[in-house]
Amino acid sequence: MTTDTSHSGSGDGEQRQPAAERNAAYVPRFRRMDKTGRPVNIDDTMVTVYYDSPRSRAGRSSVWVSKKLLIAESAYFRAMLEGSFKESITGVIHLHEDSVQAANYALRSIATGDPKSYLRAVAQNNDRTFTSIEAAQDLYTFTDKYGMTSLHEFIVDEMLPGVWARVWVGEERTMNSVLRCRLTAADFKRDHYDHFTQYFSEFPKDLWTLCVAALLHYQRTEPESGLLRRIIHAIQRWFAM
Repeated sequence: MTTDTSHSGSGDGEQRQPAAERNAAYVPRFRRMDKTGRPVNIDDTMVTVYYDSPRSRAGRSSVWVSKKLLIAESAYFRAMLEGSFKESITGVIHLHEDSVQAANYALRSIATGDPKSYLRAVAQNNDRTFTSIEAAQDLYTFTDKYGMTSLHEFIVDEMLPGVWARVWVGEERTMNSVLRCRLTAADFKRDHYDHFTQYFSEFPKDLWTLCVAALLHYQRTEPESGLLRRIIHAIQRWFAM
């Protein structure tokens, strides 16, 4: 649920109550399903998470999310909100230098109470932004950074393999269109292997299964690319450092 951080006068000239005051007086009830599929109402303290957004006039966007749901999904926010940090008192969190799309999808999915179902529904609805390589890799980085273990495993086990499976057969969904092109072995090494190696200083261990699948795919479709040799060489250089 996104908060409205702006305010304006009403049509009859009467000054509306500022958004911050309206929000402070309103505590929404989130609805989610229990294990039997029955809806459960949750009354809980709410947390406001602000993050950078170039689409907002203020340069910031925000999401309201249940404190219980947030700390259940994130070790980072659990330590922040259950510790002696000011955020545990104010209920306001400011994030900076994160992917806007990753913050959007991760935080909104947590707010629903069923993050994986939410993200699967977004993917099934053919959201091109969500199903792009960039979005998947940004979500991987975001969930790793903030200790969102369950969501991180979902990205590794479902989202990234699904995205790469499409680009291997010639379809990539970008923010603006669906490109009919097949990513080459060189593209995979540059945009995936090198991308993560540079960010984490080494290739993440939980992505090796995907990397092996890529090696087998490109060894079959582009044996002349030498991708296997190039990655082995990169690994040897890393161990030699």
